[in-house]
Amino acid sequence: MRNGDKVLFSTWGKKYTPPVNQNNDIIKDTVDNTECSFCGTITQVEENLFFVKPDDGEEIRKSSNLILVGKLKLDTNVKDEVGKRIRIFYDGTVMETYPAQIKATKYESISEPDFKILFENNQT
Repeated sequence: MRNGDKVLFSTWGKKYTPPVNQNNDIIKDTVDNTECSFCGTITQVEENLFFVKPDDGEEIRKSSNLILVGKLKLDTNVKDEVGKRIRIFYDGTVMETYPAQIKATKYESISEPDFKILFENNQT
């Protein structure tokens, strides 16, 4: 790196230079602001956070099989209890630690999938 280079951060020897316009001003808000979500089951609850095991097939499972989620200060309908199913919305950033960490924007309880009980030789 040379003096005068515009670098916002550097990791593992790779430097990142943000895009600039013709006036050499940094262009902000270049990231797509789409909201991501996944469904999973709460496995552990602490005072200010909880852990979620994402469902099989969720994209976030490519990063980790366990996600740390900070509790929101908003009043939600979620009962943060072990075994509860939950859908979590987040900004798309996944911190590659173990367990992986995300910044939730909202979350909601989800019900169990519908199921049927079949009886063999049911005589009525």
